[in-house]
Amino acid sequence: MLTLDEILQFEPLLQAQAEVLVGGESLDNAVVWVHICEMESLAHIFDGGELLLTQGRGIPRTPRRQRAWVQALADAGVSGVAIERGHVLDEVPAAIVEQAAACSLPLIHMQRPAYFIEITRAVHSVIIGSQHDASMRVEEFSRRLARLMMAGGGLQEALDEVASALSHPVALTGPNHFLEFVSPRNDPGDTAGYDWRRHTKHDHDLSGSKGACVTMQDGGRCLHRAIVFRGEIWGCLHVLLGDWEPNDLLFRVLDQAAISLGLSHAVQQNLNSVGTDYRSEIIHELITTTKSSANDLQRRLHWLGLDPFQSLRVVLAAPIDSVNENRAIANERRRFGALQALGEDFRDALGPGAVVGYLDDMVVALVADDGSLESLGAWVENEKTMAIIGASGQSSSVHLVRARKEANEAVLYAQESGQGAGLYWAERLVLQRALLKLNEDGTLNRLVEQELEPILDYDERAQTSLLLTLEAYFDCVGRRNEMAQVLHVDRRTVHHRMARISELIGETFDQSDKQLSLHIAVRGYRLLAVHR
Repeated sequence: MLTLDEILQFEPLLQAQAEVLVGGESLDNAVVWVHICEMESLAHIFDGGELLLTQGRGIPRTPRRQRAWVQALADAGVSGVAIERGHVLDEVPAAIVEQAAACSLPLIHMQRPAYFIEITRAVHSVIIGSQHDASMRVEEFSRRLARLMMAGGGLQEALDEVASALSHPVALTGPNHFLEFVSPRNDPGDTAGYDWRRHTKHDHDLSGSKGACVTMQDGGRCLHRAIVFRGEIWGCLHVLLGDWEPNDLLFRVLDQAAISLGLSHAVQQNLNSVGTDYRSEIIHELITTTKSSANDLQRRLHWLGLDPFQSLRVVLAAPIDSVNENRAIANERRRFGALQALGEDFRDALGPGAVVGYLDDMVVALVADDGSLESLGAWVENEKTMAIIGASGQSSSVHLVRARKEANEAVLYAQESGQGAGLYWAERLVLQRALLKLNEDGTLNRLVEQELEPILDYDERAQTSLLLTLEAYFDCVGRRNEMAQVLHVDRRTVHHRMARISELIGETFDQSDKQLSLHIAVRGYRLLAVHR
């Protein structure tokens, strides 16, 4: 059985200038495992006989809690505690030293930077070679990892346990292949600056991988294992081997680690988001499927907590780039983050009268209370949100597909007309949306030229503002006093300009059909000016 006194003679600890502060009388304690952990409440994960390596991140700040921390470790049967100096603590707190002495718990101070991976590799190679075969080792690791997670350990702590077990640096990339965690945290390799996304996507084949695989990369071998949950890649574990040739034990431990992480953290993340996911799926069915019966629609709305007999609105929101307000966010990671943040903001802004989910690259909401939309409008105005938001008209439950199309057309109008961020009501954009349709085949351009050519030619020759006057005429419903205020001229000027417009258009100017054509042409001219 390997003792603590023997371990102190290992080269990595000698290089770290490990010094026994107290507890020298217990250096004959047997060590069955070396454990790296930075949690405060960690005693529950020990079975007895472990050597704890820590930088001190999880050590409590008050003397009372520091004594309780040491006492809990002693009660758990830990063989010793080794604290590295420099990263977190310049000196070991006096309360810890005093309590360790009272418990006869060996307390070791590593005065120089200690590479924990080298320590665990040196110790575990002896332990594994002398006491454990591969099956027992995997079983022990699995049990320790499970106990760690049940004690509340997060992904970083779980990864520390994996790195400790494998005696090699370990990294975890997420579903988008960006680096999420790395262990040890003071790893001398520049893992944080490495292009993990390219490494994972291009250097590893995760498509059909059911077990751990080895690939060569810059700097040596990488043993990797995809974490698959419900048929989708949730993440990937990477073990940086350098020049080491992986053995069967490494493969088996990494496979077990991936399974354990998938069954704990991936499941938990899914449980945390399952309400949103299911809501998104149900909202998707309600606003895209026309084959559902009235009873099915009512059941789904009831499930969402909405009254199926109440008028609803569909709201769609697309996050946009803060630099170019007319474009979607190009970067995939930023777009995903912006979408999540927008969804959370929507829930806060709309309140209980709405159900929020996701549809493609947009946030979608079913809103049962127009008061909620008033709150949303105030939020958009006050927060200067970087999103284009389209709201449909009021709709019954059987016409939600149409309502979704209205909201989407409002978003498209804002995007194609260059309006930028804001809240757009479909029912107030009937003419504008029709103009977009007319613009698809060139009809709008021909209409503008046909109706407004005399006025545009006159304005160009005489340097006048007849087009602005005609636009004010329609906006003010022909009221001359209001037109004068809008145009910042006197009423007589308005009268002369309108007379000139009537002369240029001809005797049909006052006819209703001509007025409608001119009104559409004026609005179309403004829309085309944006596109030009």
